[in-house]
Amino acid sequence: MAELREVLKHMIATLGPRRGKLLDFGCGIGQFAEMAQSAGFDVAGIEIDAHGAMAAKVRTGATVWEKDLDVDPLPIENYDAVTMLDLIEHVQDPVALLRRAHDRLSNGGKIIVFMPNHDSLIAKVARALESATGGRAHRPVDHIFDCVHVTFFTVDSLALALQCAGFAVEATHFVDRDGAGKPAGSPR
Repeated sequence: MAELREVLKHMIATLGPRRGKLLDFGCGIGQFAEMAQSAGFDVAGIEIDAHGAMAAKVRTGATVWEKDLDVDPLPIENYDAVTMLDLIEHVQDPVALLRRAHDRLSNGGKIIVFMPNHDSLIAKVARALESATGGRAHRPVDHIFDCVHVTFFTVDSLALALQCAGFAVEATHFVDRDGAGKPAGSPR
């Protein structure tokens, strides 16, 4: 929850006083959607899991579509903001999904992407530990590079994917596992 609060704080700082319609891709059980709703956003969500989608609907009273973002069409309406929180690393074609999200944004709309940075210190330490032990200490690597992650992003590779999808990266913000954020400037 601390991470989600930090993401919301960054999103509000990025969007400025503008609130409006928010589409939360991979909304899960609606925790972030509920927080955004409390901050004045008109939220909607998309979730692949039927139980998660129903929980998000109950939690927020918002429209939540049960869809597979890799294959199903997106809602036709446009949004002022789109969020992908711990989602982009799970889809088969992240650039295609980013392009589809770009098409759903209203003029001046923003996308907020939150993902694990696989160039972080913790990822480097885990890989070094596995290597130094001949693979015997594999649990940290298994946890970081789990089998449900399809693409392993770094700050630079995510910036490239966003640019390929038509976005201009305005800011990068790191969030620690405890939710404490650190601005990082803008990637190239």
